Amino acid sequence: MKECFLVALGGAAGATLRYLVGLLPLAGPIPLVTLGINAAAALLMGFFSGWLDFDTQLGAELGLLLRAGFCGGFSTLSLLALELVDMAQAQQIVWAALYVVLTLVLCIGGIVLGENLAAVLFKG
Repeated sequence: MKECFLVALGGAAGATLRYLVGLLPLAGPIPLVTLGINAAAALLMGFFSGWLDFDTQLGAELGLLLRAGFCGGFSTLSLLALELVDMAQAQQIVWAALYVVLTLVLCIGGIVLGENLAAVLFKG
């Protein structure tokens, strides 16, 4: 039960932050706010994973709070999917394809960058 509480607590914080960042008045042919949120969530996921690999005393509970909870609540895969469907229905196929590619590149890059950043900060 404690594990569920940790995920819920982290998820509430992540979802609240996602809502607040979503209020930023950024517009363009690509949903920049969602792209930024997903990239930031991936960077944080990588950082938290790398950090927790080096600090085993903090253990699985902090991982549940930060990774499953906070990052899970902060990232926006379902919104990404909705925006892609909307873009396709509006015949914005090139922008939709660019959005998918940018999302994948930034999120995978964010995980790698976050893990490497944690390794540099916590390795010794």
